[in-house]
Amino acid sequence: MRKISVNLVGALVILVLALGYIYFLKIEDANVVADLTTMRQNDPVQYLEDVRHRKGFDAYLAQFSSTYGYGDFRQDVPAFLLGRWALFSQPQRVGYQYIAEECYNYLAIEDGVLKAKGKFQASYPARYRISGTTVVADIGDGRTIPISLVSYGMDLHHIVVTLPGQTKPLYGYLCK
Repeated sequence: MRKISVNLVGALVILVLALGYIYFLKIEDANVVADLTTMRQNDPVQYLEDVRHRKGFDAYLAQFSSTYGYGDFRQDVPAFLLGRWALFSQPQRVGYQYIAEECYNYLAIEDGVLKAKGKFQASYPARYRISGTTVVADIGDGRTIPISLVSYGMDLHHIVVTLPGQTKPLYGYLCK
């Protein structure tokens, strides 16, 4: 009888400790959620960087879209897409932080405008919205240019775009 009592008391102690630990984890989880909510409101840039580092670029993209209202078209280009993107007919085998040295044929993505330079020579007024892992550029007259974002982990690696009048996709890498 005594042996059963000792075993029962031991099992009850372990059960109480386990329930206490689960309760502690639940409180900590609630604190983290509250801290992230506060950070999102007070410091959205830091919040988004934290999301990008912890969950990757695709999760960052979803949060970026909701934080800055890119569910609808906007004149402002998303900050991660701003700049010149060297265009290639084939994907390049390059590392994560690759920046193209040569920028003869490129797509300049700017606030309110897309400019193709080099052999493509075109300019389009543009408004941008984010849909999944694609930035859609509305260039007027009911026409859009989808810009697919290819990321690995937390980094945007390159873009894939088919310009009006082209039949094959072009692969864009940030350039100097």
